Amino acid sequence: MSRLWNSYPRSIRLLAVAAVIHSTGMACIWPLVTIYIHDFLGKPLTVAGVLLMLNQGAYLIGSLTGGVLFDRWGKMRTVYAATAGAVAVAVALGFTTSFHTYTVLLLLNGFFSGIMFPVLNALIGLLWPDGGRKGLNTVYVALNIGVAIGSASAGMLASISFAWTFFGNAALQLAVLFLFIFLSRTVDLERGQEKEGRLVAASAKHTEEGEGAQLPAAGLAEKAGGSKGAAAAMATDAAQAAGRPMAWLALGLLSAGLLVCWIIYSQWTTVLSAYMQSLGITLREYSLLWTLNGALILFGQPFISWVIRHFARTLKAQLLLGAYVFSLSMLILSQTTVYAVFRGHVCHYTG
Repeated sequence: MSRLWNSYPRSIRLLAVAAVIHSTGMACIWPLVTIYIHDFLGKPLTVAGVLLMLNQGAYLIGSLTGGVLFDRWGKMRTVYAATAGAVAVAVALGFTTSFHTYTVLLLLNGFFSGIMFPVLNALIGLLWPDGGRKGLNTVYVALNIGVAIGSASAGMLASISFAWTFFGNAALQLAVLFLFIFLSRTVDLERGQEKEGRLVAASAKHTEEGEGAQLPAAGLAEKAGGSKGAAAAMATDAAQAAGRPMAWLALGLLSAGLLVCWIIYSQWTTVLSAYMQSLGITLREYSLLWTLNGALILFGQPFISWVIRHFARTLKAQLLLGAYVFSLSMLILSQTTVYAVFRGHVCHYTG
């Protein structure tokens, strides 16, 4: 495990640590939102569901805003604005007991959290373009480690006071801000290259310059094959244009499937917490499920890799296998009232 970790670029390891800290802070809040609204603020579950829907809408708007700001306003400015906003909102949440104020602050919390998600993924691609899916998978695992740590901490903090869950989130988002400041001293995040001179994005420019220096020597050959190259390019463009409708159809079907899965999965993060409490399951036990979920995602990676190698070598097979396991776990969950089976559901979903 340590050898694999050390094989990643230093900047990617720092981003993974930032993802863990950010996710840990957010996980101090979102698993307990329904319980807080229903039990502490005295609102019905319908109100809690509507508020969570608005929170996710704010998260979506934040994700779109984060992508635009990342490209047009500046990478570090976007990071600083998102983390500073998250800290301010978390502190304000810890001091409020008004439902209306809580509603506004929770929407802002979703907005600033949404900004960070595309920023982390974009930085991974910018700083490690050769990493491919490995870089994105690193962020995914890091975020789930944060969920495991934050959920366990949330249960303990909430047993003392719900305000401490908000203050804990504020402290961790502040740590993320300092970590990005430290990262910016060694990596030029605006250009995607290390300041010591080891090129990342700039290597492409160097390659283009080297190719440009060879143009005079290869000029005749290029002219001779120019007409053939133009014809080939036109044929390629025509083939791409013909395939675009099918690509959009495939993307639409994939997005629709993901939407259905997410609507079902959202029950686990919303009303299920209140339902489990009605069964006599404590807040700490509910938080423990998220800790187990994150731990299984981390330590279950070798098993998942083995399953993929032997039973699901293609992306299509992996999607179908995941859908089957997800459906089975939800079917089992709908028929149980026993805490041990809820734990089994987490194992099935993670796999």
